[in-house]
Amino acid sequence: MYNAILILLFISITLTSYGQDNISKEQLIEDLHILKKSLENNHPGLYAYSSKQELDNWFMATEKKIDNEMTSIDFYKLIARLNSIIKNGHTNVYYPSNGFKGNKILPLGFYKYKNSFYISKTFKKEYENIVGSKIISIDNHPIREIYHELLSYVTRDGENMTMPSNTLMQIFPFYYSFFYDSKANHSITISNKGKEEIISVMGIKAIDYAEIVNKNIPSTKCELKIKDTIAVLTIPTFLKPHFKKNNQNFNTFLKTAFTTIREHKIKHLILDIRENGGGHDTSTQKLISYLYDKKFQVEKDAIFSSRKIADRAYYKNQGLFWSNTFNWLVLKKREEKEYAFKAIGMKKCKPKAPQFKGNLYILISGNTYSAAGEFASFMKSHSDAIFIGEEVGGNKFQNTSGNMHKLTLPNSGVRVTVPQILYIMNIDTANDGHGVTPDYWIRNTIKDELEGNDSVMKFSLDLIAKKIH
Repeated sequence: MYNAILILLFISITLTSYGQDNISKEQLIEDLHILKKSLENNHPGLYAYSSKQELDNWFMATEKKIDNEMTSIDFYKLIARLNSIIKNGHTNVYYPSNGFKGNKILPLGFYKYKNSFYISKTFKKEYENIVGSKIISIDNHPIREIYHELLSYVTRDGENMTMPSNTLMQIFPFYYSFFYDSKANHSITISNKGKEEIISVMGIKAIDYAEIVNKNIPSTKCELKIKDTIAVLTIPTFLKPHFKKNNQNFNTFLKTAFTTIREHKIKHLILDIRENGGGHDTSTQKLISYLYDKKFQVEKDAIFSSRKIADRAYYKNQGLFWSNTFNWLVLKKREEKEYAFKAIGMKKCKPKAPQFKGNLYILISGNTYSAAGEFASFMKSHSDAIFIGEEVGGNKFQNTSGNMHKLTLPNSGVRVTVPQILYIMNIDTANDGHGVTPDYWIRNTIKDELEGNDSVMKFSLDLIAKKIH
């Protein structure tokens, strides 16, 4: 789900207008100070991956770079690297709309396999012959240099690189046009069967690219498929609005699915959460209850860093009056800048019937994120499930996400999402900055992508076949 709706969210976020007029040095520095103070006061996971000293140094160095007036877009470019410094996937410095308005962008899809980059699709028929080609450079910039530069502007959870890499490949044409070059004609050096050639690619309007992509957003409907003694259960989201949109009741679906699994005497269950970008804790608890036969608690702690957002003027129309008022009733102070919160994920849950007692295989990827990352974390720590695919995008130890409000800087209009709640998972593993890693690393090659193969699913089925025989 995460990548499937990424372009749609990207475009909807950027519809907010950003002014093109220059903003004074003094106003920009004021915005920078407001941003720093708001993060320090309200973000409980601010120093999880970069120390206070490192962040203080970054803000001081950034302030020195503001030596003159700038547009809001130039200011955004200056502070967007915070996404890869704070390293919290729910904290995001938003890309301004005017950054790509009228831009000409590459009408191509991009795919990364290990350390190589490929053209995975095209939106103009004249370039169909280069699909599948390995990319060497774009406009004389080495592709790996472009990748690492653009990656520094992409949010992620901790030291995980699968999530930001997948995200970047999805929005690569937009970011390239913004941070590198927007022009009518691009020069791309590609390699086909070891032979290099330079091709010319005409750009298309960014809005046209987005419309094409958004027409092909896959379904977020949960599915169960059974063949012989193997079942494949696909859960592409834990978001309640998506269940409603697909006319599904998640609780009813799970009850029916696991009843069907029992009736068919399924011995091997493949649970596919590769595209699950998260959602609600109650949904993850329901799924776990059919897979775990003891009382359980997904989260062991939840923490606010303040009882209220003091700088409410920069968070307009987000209901902060009510949360600021009633947080005093539900938050218990433990120490300075730490307030305990009884989160839904801390509820002690009971197992449900019918329980699945067979072999469980969980398919994961960098797009497995947020609540789905929490689910993977719990199952990795508390079950014998076999994990197949790539490292989960969400950190396995903690998740800073709840009560996410958008800070709007008053002079530049740049917006930043600031989450208020730090959730600690109920596991005994230390925080190494990474998500759940697979027992078997598998990713589609470019050949698999072009031929519509699912190498992760094939590997899983082959693994089961070896056990059966």
